[in-house]
Amino acid sequence: MIKIFFLYFFLISTIFCSPKKIILEDNLSPTVDKISHSTTSFGLYYTFRYFGHKKVKSIALSFGLGLLYEIYQIYDPLEQEYFRGVSLHDIFYNFIGISSAFIIDSVIKREQEKDNGKRSKS
Repeated sequence: MIKIFFLYFFLISTIFCSPKKIILEDNLSPTVDKISHSTTSFGLYYTFRYFGHKKVKSIALSFGLGLLYEIYQIYDPLEQEYFRGVSLHDIFYNFIGISSAFIIDSVIKREQEKDNGKRSKS
């Protein structure tokens, strides 16, 4: 877990210490791009959970991939100049997707545990 923390610290330092203006002026309106970030992060969380990772690790990996993609967009030669950089609002939508998946996952697990408890008492 400490390795992941230091990796995030390094990535965030890369964003804020870059000589270029890389943090984009953006807004929170739910455009196709923002919804894509949210649903992709939601799906990544569940993909990691499906392959047996714990909740915290699934959150960290999903968030890390979203952050890496934002950093990739800084250097993507195919990205239009206006969109080349990091959108803090995109990262916020990633967080919304991961949070939604975590909440749904917790509710489903709680219901499964209740059902298993009822079956074992029967």
